Amino acid sequence: MSELSELIAKLESDPDAKVIVFESSVPDFFLAHYGVLVDKARTAAMPQGPTGMHPWLDVLVRLSRAPVVSIASIRGRARGAGSEFALSCDVRFASAEKAVLGQFEVGVGAVPGGNPMVRLAGLMGRGRAIEVVLGADDIPGVLAERYGYVNRAIPDADLDAFVDRFAIA
Repeated sequence: MSELSELIAKLESDPDAKVIVFESSVPDFFLAHYGVLVDKARTAAMPQGPTGMHPWLDVLVRLSRAPVVSIASIRGRARGAGSEFALSCDVRFASAEKAVLGQFEVGVGAVPGGNPMVRLAGLMGRGRAIEVVLGADDIPGVLAERYGYVNRAIPDADLDAFVDRFAIA
């Protein structure tokens, strides 16, 4: 979280930065989730970010407000915190074959912490957002596009070139 916060601070202050693409170098994962087995006291003790919120919420809010176009290029799992991070980006492109999005928290008796309900409702409508959050199901890339979770589901072989062209445009 501290490294993401530092990166966002650079985006907030660099007038030459126009676009940023987030992708993963780890096969099968964009960003899976925040560790559910992590020491909750350690998480609660983390200092607030510049917005005055918990560091994770701070990163998500600042990313969504950053004066650059943020693009999530999703290949693999983006569930829980990974989904929330992607939702904080301005644009989301997903591998049609490999992307899997979702909010698993309700399925394990937890509350989604990064405000996915509001972001999802704005993208796909209240009913679909409730389905995603309460259902806690995996949402494959093609269905994510149909629901409005992502802008487009692109054949995996074409994803990188498409995102590069979009970012340069």
